[in-house]
Amino acid sequence: MSSCDESFMKKIIVAVDGSKCSEYALRRAFQIAKVFKAKVIIAHVIPKMLPYGVEAAEVDTPYHDFLVGEANKVLRSSLEKAKEEGVEAEGKLLEGSPADEVISLAEREGADTIIVGSRGTAVTRAELGSVSERVVRYSPIPVLVIKCPKHFCRFPS
Repeated sequence: MSSCDESFMKKIIVAVDGSKCSEYALRRAFQIAKVFKAKVIIAHVIPKMLPYGVEAAEVDTPYHDFLVGEANKVLRSSLEKAKEEGVEAEGKLLEGSPADEVISLAEREGADTIIVGSRGTAVTRAELGSVSERVVRYSPIPVLVIKCPKHFCRFPS
C-alpha cells in the first residue's frame, strides 16, 4: 500500500461534544480526511442520564429540547467547518451512551476509523476521557485518540 492509498480510509467517524478537545480532534479529522479523500461523519451523542433522584417519568421535556438544540448547534458549526475545509461531511445526532452510540454508528456506516478527543465535557476528573477510553476498549475498528495540546484546551487542575 502506498503512503496515501485512498482505499485505506474512506469513511471516518468523529465524535464531537462541544468541548475544545473535540473541536481540536475535528480539525485533525479534517486533515486526515483530505489526505485520504475520506468522508467524515460527525457524531454528537446526547447522553441518556437522569439527574440524581429523578424518576424516568419526571424528565423535563424542555431540558431534553435544550440538549437537542445545543447538540444541533455543535453539529451545524462542525458541518460549516467541514465545508470551509472542503471536506465531505454529514452530521448525526444520537441519544444514549456516547461510547456505545459512536461504536454502533461506525458499524452501521461501515466506517474505517473512529476519531475522538482525549477529553470531553465531563464534570469530574474521574470521568475525563472515559468516553474515549470506552471507545478504544470496545470498538471493532481502529480508533485514533487525539490529545489536545495544553495551549488549545485548558482544563482545571
